[in-house]
Amino acid sequence: MTGGKEGFWNALKNAPSALVLIAANALPLWQVVVGEWTAFDVVFLFWLENIIIGAFNVAKMLVAGAIGMSEARQIQETPASAVLQWRTLRLLRLAGAVFMAAFFAFHYGMFCFVHGIFVAGLLGGGFKASGGPERFLFAAVKHAFAGDLCVPALVLLLSHGFSFAYNFVLGGEYKSAELSRLMGAPYGRVVVLHLAILLGAFAAMALGSNAAVLAVLVILKIVLDARLHLKEHGKSGKEKLAQAPVQ
Repeated sequence: MTGGKEGFWNALKNAPSALVLIAANALPLWQVVVGEWTAFDVVFLFWLENIIIGAFNVAKMLVAGAIGMSEARQIQETPASAVLQWRTLRLLRLAGAVFMAAFFAFHYGMFCFVHGIFVAGLLGGGFKASGGPERFLFAAVKHAFAGDLCVPALVLLLSHGFSFAYNFVLGGEYKSAELSRLMGAPYGRVVVLHLAILLGAFAAMALGSNAAVLAVLVILKIVLDARLHLKEHGKSGKEKLAQAPVQ
């Protein structure tokens, strides 16, 4: 058990993006501790984070489709006489990435829409919206950025943006990224975190949005988030590329 904890802390110290993520989550923790946030505010902020994660996942799919591992290897393996074929293959791969990214955006967007209706309907918070998914999402973002959730949401956006640039682009994760895997990547994280968050939020509401319960809820989210982040980015892009099977 001790070894596991030591391994976690050692990995955390060597993962700047994980430290940035923890720092970003410290802001909502502070808002809870000083008693300014309700259970709805906490859950709604982390629901907005799902949208941020989905947006960056679309970016990952497009980058991987444009300059990913398979394409880089084709450059080395394609003879000079087949440059035209290679360019055609490249365009087809990019077109496939665009199609898959669009499908993911629609499917994940509907997933977030249903989840958001659930959060707004059960936890309240004075937020109401009607119409299709696009109107609800627009109203939700407007609601957040017009109130106390504006700065925390922006900080989380910057945190995930840093992780995208540091790990996926500069760290070379795009070289070993598979479009089919990226399609389902955000769902596991969302399900695990938000089951814990919703259960904790209901407990907090039952106790009158008790600040101590909400603080424990946010701390639990931070720990789970850090562990899932380290699991996802535990290996550098070069290590993943070296271990990936040659096609």
